[in-house]
Amino acid sequence: LASHRLKMTLVKLSITCKEDLAIECKESQIEQVLLNLLNNSIDAVADLEEKWIRIEVIEKEDRIVILFTDSGKGIPSQHVDRIMEPFYTTKPVGKGTGLGLSISKGLIESHNGKFLYNFQTLHTQFIIELPKIQPSQSHS
Repeated sequence: LASHRLKMTLVKLSITCKEDLAIECKESQIEQVLLNLLNNSIDAVADLEEKWIRIEVIEKEDRIVILFTDSGKGIPSQHVDRIMEPFYTTKPVGKGTGLGLSISKGLIESHNGKFLYNFQTLHTQFIIELPKIQPSQSHS
């Protein structure tokens, strides 16, 4: 879905993932999160000299960790505490709704996962942690 934008902006995308990894999830919701992060990253790095996005999927016992990193220099510290709030955006007027990260966080949490911004890297990085198998729901 983002391949045209990647080509037009000359952003290099690399994905590292073992072939046989699987998680129990609502695929369209996880796809929505990844597409939102991809579009945000393209917007953030399109005008930079160094333009890349790296998605690394790591297996850790009973969960999958997705490191979503781009060549941006990170989110300014004055915005970090608010970026997951609904309707909060750092984009110019008319360029963003401020809902993408808030919705993404909610979707990941609805899968019993974690959606975090890593402010300890040189670049912009989000971390998604998802259980491989969703806990069974108790029907009482």
